[in-house]
Amino acid sequence: MKKHYSNIKINKLPLSQVEILGEISADFLEEKFNTALKKIALRAELPGFRKGHVPPHVVLQRMGEMQILEEAAELALEEEYSKIIEGEKLRIIGQPEVSIKKLARGNPLEFGMTVAVVPEVDLPGYKKLIKNILKDAGPITVEQTEIDAVLFEVREKATHKMMHDNGTFTDEKHPPLEEKDLEPLTDEFAKKLGNFSNLEDLKKKVGENLQKEKEMKAKEKRRLSILDMIVTETPIDVPVILIESELDKMMAQFEDDIARAGMTFDDYIKNIGKDKTQMRAEWRETALKKAKVQLILTKIAEEEKIVPDTNDILNESEKILMVHKDADPLRVRVYVAMMMTNEKVLEFLERHE
Repeated sequence: MKKHYSNIKINKLPLSQVEILGEISADFLEEKFNTALKKIALRAELPGFRKGHVPPHVVLQRMGEMQILEEAAELALEEEYSKIIEGEKLRIIGQPEVSIKKLARGNPLEFGMTVAVVPEVDLPGYKKLIKNILKDAGPITVEQTEIDAVLFEVREKATHKMMHDNGTFTDEKHPPLEEKDLEPLTDEFAKKLGNFSNLEDLKKKVGENLQKEKEMKAKEKRRLSILDMIVTETPIDVPVILIESELDKMMAQFEDDIARAGMTFDDYIKNIGKDKTQMRAEWRETALKKAKVQLILTKIAEEEKIVPDTNDILNESEKILMVHKDADPLRVRVYVAMMMTNEKVLEFLERHE
C-alpha cells in the first residue's frame, strides 16, 4: 500500500506517550482537498440550489479554502494514520490528539500527534521473587474446634427456627442459647439438615467444606502476595488512559452493586456526600495498581507463551452472551480471553517454587 507520509519523527513523552511528527505530501493533500470539496458540496444547503446539487466551485467560493483544507487534512491523516502506526511498529492505546503545524494548499501538511502506547514492562526475575512466598506456605489443616464451631452454629440456627415455628418467640431478637438448649447432635438431626447419611457424614462434609474454604482463602492471599511483590519490583510508566479505563470499570461495577442492593446511585452519593469525581480520585491508586497488574500478567503471558484454548474462550463467551444478550460479542471474547490468560499465568506462577 502506497504511503503518502514522510519525515516521521517519534519523541517519547512521560506517562508512556509518544509524539509523532511528520508530513503528508502536497499531492495527496490536494487529492483529499478535491474529495473534501465534493463531500461538502453534497451536504451543502445554499439559496438557489437543491441540497446535493451545489456545484463545487460555488462551495469553494462561498466557504473559502481553509475550511475545505481542514476537512482535507482530516481525511488525509485518517487514511495515513494506520500506515504510520504499522510502519513505526507502535503499539498504541486509544485515539491520538492531532495538531496541525502547517496547512496551506500546494504545500505538504505538517502535523503532530500525541498518543499513548503500551508501556515497556521490564520484568524482574519473578520466578525467584515468588519462591519465598510459596516456600513459606505451610500445610492447610482443619482443627476439630473449627468443625465444632460450625456445628454449634448450625444447631443454633436449627433451634431458633424450631422456636419460631413453635411460637416460642416471634420477633427477630434471638435469645442467647447454651449447649443444653440446642438440638442434640444425632444421626436424625444430621439427616434433617440435608443429604447426610448420619452424624459422621455431616461432620466429614463440614470438615471438607472448611478445608476448601481455607484453601481458597490461602490461594487468594498467596496470589495477592505474588502480585504485590512483582508490582513493587516492576517500574511501569502507566498511561493515563489505562488508569481511566480501570476507574470506569470500577465505577460500573460499583453502580451495579448499588442497584442490586435496591438503591439508585444518585441517592447513594447524596447519602455519602460525595460525587463521582471525588470517588474516582479516592480510587485512583487502586486503579493504577490494577492497570499495572494487568500489564505485568500480559507481559508474562507473552514471555512464557501462555495462551488459553480457543474453544474454551468461545464456550465461555457463549455462556455470557446468553445472559447478556445486548453485549458486543467481540468485546466479550476479548474480556474472556484476558481473564482466562490471567488465570493461566497465575497458575503458572504458583507452580514455580
